[in-house]
Amino acid sequence: MADIESIRSCALQVLKITNGKSVFGNFEAGVAAALKKISKDSTDFANSGQNAVQVELSPGNKEKLRVIFWSFVFQGIIVLGDPIHPNESYPWFFVSAYGKKCVNEGSIIPHDEDQYLNSIRKNILNIDETIMIYIAESVKAFNYNLNISSVIALGASSEKAFLILEQAYIEYLTKSNPGQAVKYEKHTMKMSLKQKFEEFKKVLPNIIVQYKTKNKDHEYLEFIVSTFLNIFRLNRNEAGHPSGQIIEREIVYSNLLAFPSYCKAVYKLINFFKG
Repeated sequence: MADIESIRSCALQVLKITNGKSVFGNFEAGVAAALKKISKDSTDFANSGQNAVQVELSPGNKEKLRVIFWSFVFQGIIVLGDPIHPNESYPWFFVSAYGKKCVNEGSIIPHDEDQYLNSIRKNILNIDETIMIYIAESVKAFNYNLNISSVIALGASSEKAFLILEQAYIEYLTKSNPGQAVKYEKHTMKMSLKQKFEEFKKVLPNIIVQYKTKNKDHEYLEFIVSTFLNIFRLNRNEAGHPSGQIIEREIVYSNLLAFPSYCKAVYKLINFFKG
């Protein structure tokens, strides 16, 4: 039996080619056809015989798809009814402008939780589990429209990545220049995270120079590390204070799209420091 993540991926594929209004029955048929291409399990379908004109999802998979469909409604990816005739409702629906932007993204999108998280693990084999705990929390909160919670968890994840990077740099410096390492660690020991980050930015250009001598994949590395951590930190600070300011969903979405690139860049430097 297919897991809900596989069915969600198929559903997103179908939404990508959905133009104008559609009806749930056609959506379900499209998901069944997409799942048929990747599933070898006959129990995924109610009529999996070779002579079946159109495959049909099994009752269990239909239930999973209904859960996914209503989660898409909740997230604003699809809208019930007809954009021209607003009095129409379920089973009619259409993909919202926001939904089209999401499903047309070339990268793994946070609406597909497991693929998003698995993609990070696949690209960063030695990623710290604390980072993953917080980014998983951020993605889950995002998919429940808890934008403030998502931003706070994302900020915690990005800050943990930076702290690991800073410690790796100190250990690297200890091997190459022990005196400078002691001086740097003593200087930054009692600093706030913002201050630590500002100090690290001062040495980052020199680090990139050293990185370039042994690695070719250095393009935009300095920009990604310095820019995105600052964005994540500022957004987290805004969300973490009771200012009443609304965090727009598209800002959270953009941050989640950027996070894998930030984390991958950070780990390039961490792995460089560790040799």
